[in-house]
Parts: sequence; structure tokens; C-alpha cells
Amino acid sequence: MAAEGNEYTRKAYERLVELSADEEKRMEYEARQKALRDYQHMMNSGWRQGYGKGKEAGVEAGREEGRKEGVEEGAKASIEMLQELGISREEVQTKVREKFLASDEIVKEWISKYWK
Repeated sequence: MAAEGNEYTRKAYERLVELSADEEKRMEYEARQKALRDYQHMMNSGWRQGYGKGKEAGVEAGREEGRKEGVEEGAKASIEMLQELGISREEVQTKVREKFLASDEIVKEWISKYWK
């Protein structure tokens, strides 16, 4: 027998023989093993599902942040260009608000930030 050389393996083999001999104990063991596998599967599935939802939310948040930054960069370029063309601050504010569909508050913030 291959299990003769290792004490741990020998004890495991004896336990296996003992369990195999007792049908009720074997069935209990198999039921325990199945419950452990089922639990592990549920935990892994839940983790994957949560990870997927978190990843989606993170990607969407990143896109939204990118859109906001892109709009602000466009507003900055527009403000600077209109100013260079000699258009008044009030008219620039009106044009930027209309072009970027932004609130007065946001447009005022941009103009105070980018008006040179």
C-alpha cells in the first residue's frame, strides 16, 4: 500500500476505509462536502456580482467626470477665444451659457476662473 510510508496519509486512509464501511457516515460526509461546495459557490458568485456592479459604477463615474472635464475645457477655450476677439464679459457669459447649456452659476465660475 502506498500509504504505508507517511503517518498522516495512513491515518487519512484508515479514516476513508472507516467512512466507506459506514454508509450513514459516508452520506453525512458527502452532504457536508456538498454544503461546503454550495456555500463556496454562493460566496464566489456574490463576490463576482458585487465586483461587476462596482466596476460598472466606477466606469460610469469616470465617464461622467471625463464629460465634465471636457465641457469645462471647451468652455475655457471658448471664453479665452471670445475674450481675445474683444467681446464683452457679459456677452461671453451669455454665449457660453447658451453653447454649453450651463447654469448661470457655473458659467460665472468658469468666467472668473478663465477670464484673463
